[in-house]
Amino acid sequence: MEFKDIAKRAQERTAMPSSSALAELTCYTAMQHLYEMLRTGAMSMDTAKKQVKEIKAKFKEVCYNETYYANAVKKQTEVIKMSEELRNQIRKAQTDEAKLQYALELIRQLTGDVTIK
Repeated sequence: MEFKDIAKRAQERTAMPSSSALAELTCYTAMQHLYEMLRTGAMSMDTAKKQVKEIKAKFKEVCYNETYYANAVKKQTEVIKMSEELRNQIRKAQTDEAKLQYALELIRQLTGDVTIK
């Protein structure tokens, strides 16, 4: 969910979906608190604007980190699968030359070094 949608829900006092991520719920709670402080006069508009910028920046940072780590895990899973496939080919190879070629391919794939021959 986008920050503006979360802020709108908080301002309108609309509940968040039960499927919301922790980062979204945390942002929503912070925005609810901020709007309540504005309603009661406990916070000035200038201070609230600064707080909104900080909350938005933290929300985006957390979302970026979650996406980054999810992508890293996905990539690592792909590398592990590819590595297992090549290791199986090495085990099945009939000749030492074939084993060497599969081993070199594994090293090329894992390191990205295309100069290995």
